[in-house]
Amino acid sequence: MDTSLTQEELRDHIIDSATRSFEQYGYHGSGINYIIAQAGIAKTTLYRHFKTKEALILAAIQKEDVKFRREMIDYVSARSESPREQLLLTFDFMDMCFKHEGFYGCIFISATSEFSDKNSMIFIEAAKHKHYMVQYFVKLAAEAGFAHPKEIAAKINVLHEGCVAVAQVNTYDNAAIHAKSIAKIFLENQG
Repeated sequence: MDTSLTQEELRDHIIDSATRSFEQYGYHGSGINYIIAQAGIAKTTLYRHFKTKEALILAAIQKEDVKFRREMIDYVSARSESPREQLLLTFDFMDMCFKHEGFYGCIFISATSEFSDKNSMIFIEAAKHKHYMVQYFVKLAAEAGFAHPKEIAAKINVLHEGCVAVAQVNTYDNAAIHAKSIAKIFLENQG
C-alpha cells in the first residue's frame, strides 16, 4: 500500500478494491477481511473511512454510477453528434463493457437482488442508477425529435437490461450487438 496517498486517495483506493470484489463475488460474498487484504490496509483504516460494510457498499455504488454514466456519455458523444445515433452507440459501449475481462455482470442489478428490500438504502441507491440511465435515454430521444421520448427510452432501456442479463448469464459476446440491431429497427419504425 502506498503510504503517500492522501485521505481522499486512500478512500478511493478502498472503494475501488471493494468494487472489484463486489463485482466478482457479490456483496454478501465479499467479506470485510478479504476487502482489507485486497486493499492492503489495516482494519482500522477501513473503519476510519467507512463505519459499516453498508456504508462501503453505498460508496461503491455511488462511485460506479458516476463513473459508468460519465464513460457512456463520453463514449457516445465522441463518436456522433446525432442523438439518434447516440442512442444506438450506447449499445456499442455496452458491448465494450461486456468484452472487458473484469465483466461479471451489473453491479446495480446485483445490489437490488442481494438487498431486495425496496426501503434498503442500497436498493434505493442502485435503483437511482437505473433511473438516471432512463433519463439519459429520454434526453437523447427528445433531442432526436421522437414524439414520445419516454416511451422510446423505456424500450431502449429494456433492450439494455436484457443484453446485460444475457451477457452475464450466458457470457454471450454479441448480446449488445444483437440488442443494437433490434433497437435500430425499432427506431427506424418510429420515423
